[in-house]
Amino acid sequence: MHSIRNGLCVMVAALSLFAVFGSMPVLGEQPVTLQYYSLAWQPGVVKAVRAAVKAWNEANPDIQVDIVWGSWAAANEFLLTSFLGGDAPDVFHQDAVMCYEYGTMGFAEPLDAYITPEERADIAPWMWESASGYDGTTYGFPFLVETHAVFYNRTLFATAGIDVPSNHEISWEELVEYAQRLTTRDETGEVRTWGLLASVMEKFPWMLVLQNDGRIVHRNDDGTWFVEVDERAEEALRYYCDLVTKWGVMPPDAISSDYTYLMNGFAHERYAMIIYGCWNRRILVQWGDVDWGILHLQGPVNNITSAGPQAHGIWAGSKHKDEAAQFLHFLSTRENVVDISYPDWIFPARDSGQEDPLFSQPEHWWDLAKSWLIYSADVLPRMPTIIAFDMRVVVPEIEQVMLGTQSFEDAIEAINRQGNDYLKKTGLQ
Repeated sequence: MHSIRNGLCVMVAALSLFAVFGSMPVLGEQPVTLQYYSLAWQPGVVKAVRAAVKAWNEANPDIQVDIVWGSWAAANEFLLTSFLGGDAPDVFHQDAVMCYEYGTMGFAEPLDAYITPEERADIAPWMWESASGYDGTTYGFPFLVETHAVFYNRTLFATAGIDVPSNHEISWEELVEYAQRLTTRDETGEVRTWGLLASVMEKFPWMLVLQNDGRIVHRNDDGTWFVEVDERAEEALRYYCDLVTKWGVMPPDAISSDYTYLMNGFAHERYAMIIYGCWNRRILVQWGDVDWGILHLQGPVNNITSAGPQAHGIWAGSKHKDEAAQFLHFLSTRENVVDISYPDWIFPARDSGQEDPLFSQPEHWWDLAKSWLIYSADVLPRMPTIIAFDMRVVVPEIEQVMLGTQSFEDAIEAINRQGNDYLKKTGLQ
């Protein structure tokens, strides 16, 4: 959509890059070829990434870029295998927290020497922190970011007589109240519509913990870690489990439901509310047969929304780090992040990109989703292997509570015990 603008600005950008990162290659040298691992998958995003790389290649005949297309489901396995095999893409696209993890393992190159002061100032500090180690070393360049939202069926809300607040922000108590009024049963007592489905895949329990200012994992002064579900974290996890076990507004299989199941359920009024990233608006607009809106869930202590940023990293084993940094710099310009994030239905990490009028239009709730960027936070602790820890320790215990095979108290005890065992085995304790 901004391809003409890209074409005009790329020449200027290319000239400035040589001033920032070094001089032009000597004539007669073989072109450098970089591999760029991209996780773009939505059609408009793939088109925008192709256009950006094409513009770069046309302006930089001595530094050519080949795209390696990946998938979110297989990204970590692919990159780790590539790193260990010594044949990884020079520039890779991942969650910011994973760039940090790769950095601690020696696979991601520190980027601080490549980041300009202007770039540093144009991105919120919390996003840089998500991609950085505790010593301040930056391993990922924040690229895209989204807000998470409570998607709700406006028809079902009207039927239940629920009027949402004018700012579309609700409390924990209101979420339960709405879900109770929206949960309906047939004449046999079987649930026809569940009030809510809040999947663990969207890090919802971790968001609740941070909204309540709780902690599950803790870092010692010497850099080691330990697990202790504190009182506020326990309150948040209990709230999540109570959606099933106490209030009966969410199905017991909430944790195991996949995206297709979730969206089909929302489209067919199986669920009146679902919690997902704001990019999900594209799917609902494409379907066109669901009257929907979005809400923000306010925390009782911290008013935040889960918004782990996406980032780019450079492979530490690349033979062309300087050239990779030049390309990364170009890919992260305001123009490119706008062109790539808009068809992805999310936002540029750069503040200057977020100022583009595209992201303030009321259609499809762009303006509302953008207004919640001020609440954005990476809700996952910056502990190495945190995602594996969550799936191996926290999720299985919470799931047993929701399925009725374990008490909540036993689950908390198991998380503490098994969590510390896990940290010992992984060398974090």
